[in-house]
Amino acid sequence: MKKALVLTVGGSDKPLVISIKTWKPDFICFVCSDRTQKMIDGEGKVCCDRYGKPVRQSIKNQSNYSGDYEKIIVNPDDFNEIYRKILEKIRQLKKENFEILADFTGGSKTMSSVLEFFALMDFGIKPVMVKGPRRDIMKTTSGSVAVPVDVDSARADIIFKFADALIKSHLYTSARKILDELATKIADTSVQRAIIRKSEICEGFELWDKFEYE
Repeated sequence: MKKALVLTVGGSDKPLVISIKTWKPDFICFVCSDRTQKMIDGEGKVCCDRYGKPVRQSIKNQSNYSGDYEKIIVNPDDFNEIYRKILEKIRQLKKENFEILADFTGGSKTMSSVLEFFALMDFGIKPVMVKGPRRDIMKTTSGSVAVPVDVDSARADIIFKFADALIKSHLYTSARKILDELATKIADTSVQRAIIRKSEICEGFELWDKFEYE
């Protein structure tokens, strides 16, 4: 399966370069502002140091990336615009049967939070980020690595809320189907046990409603 990497672009280029080199995508979607788009494929030294001085070449050149890519230019503080444009792109990538990775390390707080939301709510998206030692509060520094993000517990909590709403309406069969589907997509064994236990309880109520008391 072809791999697509969705990246939010902020002022720091290094985490994005690490992510591209690590995941080796076939296609990259850069979510960027008008101000930061030059960092992606601009000519000459377009990536700056912490003092704002241009010292490095584009992200594309630093990562030696030669595949296909697209820039989605957004207002970095407009939640609805960012959401709408990322959603449209994700739908397109799914239609083209891409495996989708979402790296929300860079970008404005709004940009990264929107992409993080998609990565959390959509089980078809693999959330990843670049982690490393922080010598200041602004950004990760040398020694950083790109890693998957474990969101199993958070995803399960969200689905539990949906299941609980169905249970309160006595829709035990629907709740059980949702929980059983969730169990197949969660790797964390402790979370799996909680899902299975809740599903078993739903099945018990379902059988009770059918008068199958034995």
